[in-house]
Amino acid sequence: PSQPLSIAQRKAAVEGLTGDLRKKVPLRKVALSRLEKSRAKHAADGRGIPDEIEKLAGLTRVQYVFVYPAEGDTPGEIVLAGPAEPWLTDPSSGRVVGAESGSPTVLLEDLATALRAFAPGHPQDRLVGCSIDPTKEGLAAMQAFLAKTGRVNPQGGTDNLVAGMKWFLGTYTARFNRRHGLTGHLFGGRYKALLVDPNAPGYFRTVCDYVHLNPVRANLVPAGQPLRDYRWSSHTEYLKPEARRWPWLRVDRLMGEMRLSKESPMVRREFEQLMEDRRHQEGDGSQWAPIRRGWFFGDKALKEDLLAKASERVGAQNYGTERQESEEAKAERLVREELAVLGWEENDLSQRRKGDPDKVRIARRLRHETTMTLAWIARRLSMGVWTYVSNLLGAKPSNRMKSGR
Repeated sequence: PSQPLSIAQRKAAVEGLTGDLRKKVPLRKVALSRLEKSRAKHAADGRGIPDEIEKLAGLTRVQYVFVYPAEGDTPGEIVLAGPAEPWLTDPSSGRVVGAESGSPTVLLEDLATALRAFAPGHPQDRLVGCSIDPTKEGLAAMQAFLAKTGRVNPQGGTDNLVAGMKWFLGTYTARFNRRHGLTGHLFGGRYKALLVDPNAPGYFRTVCDYVHLNPVRANLVPAGQPLRDYRWSSHTEYLKPEARRWPWLRVDRLMGEMRLSKESPMVRREFEQLMEDRRHQEGDGSQWAPIRRGWFFGDKALKEDLLAKASERVGAQNYGTERQESEEAKAERLVREELAVLGWEENDLSQRRKGDPDKVRIARRLRHETTMTLAWIARRLSMGVWTYVSNLLGAKPSNRMKSGR
């Protein structure tokens, strides 16, 4: 990402210009006929294109296009108009930007590209866009990835999906930056997977609500504007009949969780109203914390079962919360094992003295086989403060501790 421009950079950009070009103005006009005459004159003299022509006098946006028809001997004229300001080349991105706003300026080559796209005699409904053409290797890699995962709604092959996202966020980003002379991240955030309890009611609907209300939280849908106006969301697809909907999108699961009957125009209208009502129930966002920061969203019993199974397989690729919860689940399992061996109940831990040799032995095992802190061990085994536990573990084990009893 581009770094903020310094005061010195802004000042140098202004000092390098002359006349009105040093001022930021709400409306500057650029006549195309004069622009072409000046360009042709400099080309005939063997000089390069002046900076003020190449940068279109600092226009940051073409807000108006004025067309003046010919009158008598006076030829017609086309004038571009819009906000303008001094410009400079951003050293961190290589882009030409406004010295005050940091917005990209309109370049002569941009104008030439637009005029070629809308040349006389061509269809008038064409759109100006960009083409990101994949390499043969990249296209082959993507085709192989699609063949593994399936083109329509893959529900399995997690390893394939992770590998595909890794390629997309890594290799693709590197090639895109290399092609366009950019650096840094191409996408706004890290790819994340969230396990959602498929059986307990409510969790799947909450995650869907979170996704459908993303544009509201990002202020992309102003108050008073319906959610259906935001086209980059599956919410709009839920409002369409099946024949016009994305073929891979299932709506029955969410509709079922919302207790809506068989799909019909009336049911779709009810769904839309429920989402609009949900939109106005947005609070401070704390209800979304388990989705944003967690790795699992569902019933507590299932979470504990998953943690127990994953305790031996969690690695550096997992989130910190996953590793921490998995280690804690492993530590709890070890404590239960030790209590069973000793024939103790849970309340025995609080009733026995803090420095009990068996409690010290359990603490030593927890430190050796898990990453739990001394504070956690002291609290879990009712051994007082963590410094006391540290002193006990630093002492030479007694014969009783060595023997396990």
